[in-house]
Amino acid sequence: MIQRERDEWLFKTDINPAARRYKITHAAADVLLRYELAEALRKWMTRERLTQAQAAKRLGVVQPYVSKLTCNKVDKLSLDYLVGFCAKTGLTVAVRLVA
Repeated sequence: MIQRERDEWLFKTDINPAARRYKITHAAADVLLRYELAEALRKWMTRERLTQAQAAKRLGVVQPYVSKLTCNKVDKLSLDYLVGFCAKTGLTVAVRLVA
């Protein structure tokens, strides 16, 4: 399970009751961001009642890219693409850096 605690993303294992905690690696944080952006885009598609083909046309991409979003294959899409898709839909993407 991934949870936010004191402005840090932590990974909490559910395997043993003691539930050890680990700071998320760069790669895991990248994947987490991709999933959050993809989820926002899926909600946009649902709210607008768009098919994959209609969403692809609005985003200016081919339908297989939208299929990757809806099937949660975000490892195939870069953060750049996902942020660009959000911008095209009018969704606001905000980044907060914590030192």
